[in-house]
Amino acid sequence: MIQVKDNTFYLGTPHTSYCFRILPSGHAEHVHYGAPIDPADINELGEQRAFEPGNAIICDPEDRTLVLEDTCLEFSSLGKGDIRDPFLEIEYADGSRTSDFRYENAEVLTGKSVPQSLPGSYQEDGQEEHLVVSYREKYAGLKLELHYTVYPDCDCICRSTVLTNESDQPVRIHRLMSAQIDFTDATYSLTSFHGAWAREMNKVTVPVTTVDYVNSTNA
Repeated sequence: MIQVKDNTFYLGTPHTSYCFRILPSGHAEHVHYGAPIDPADINELGEQRAFEPGNAIICDPEDRTLVLEDTCLEFSSLGKGDIRDPFLEIEYADGSRTSDFRYENAEVLTGKSVPQSLPGSYQEDGQEEHLVVSYREKYAGLKLELHYTVYPDCDCICRSTVLTNESDQPVRIHRLMSAQIDFTDATYSLTSFHGAWAREMNKVTVPVTTVDYVNSTNA
């Protein structure tokens, strides 16, 4: 189930809820992923800040309380006070790397187009619910689409990303990820599957910590 109301987004399966909202600045704040909740509670669960912090970078002069450093986000990029490893890292033609994507629009579709050249999830009857949320870079003519597909029978929500350069200038993509999720607790485990030809699907489960998981496993 997908519900969109007043810039809040609710994706639900029988046993989980995935929720985020669009802030007045146009940034997407991740609110909840876990046990089912009432969609009406999304705004109450979001970050509530009444005054300007004293030791962080203010993202937007029109909202002095907005600090990306400690705001749970649906995706992050370099600059504007966001100090995470970026979800998206782009180098522009002039050598700059700061990006500032803001919400543009959203659409709920039935069915999902599967790229012919890439693996992807799909439902055999083509009736899966598919949410597309679009963001626009304020200065560079780039469009970012976050795609969410809900599979209730599997208790599964899949996510992917599409970046389109609609400008007349080239850009270099240093990093573009499928998903990013900020959690406030530290009691989670991450399960992934590693392998190679003839030894696929080796299950590995590790606790989620503040360590850079990708770099630590490649060390």
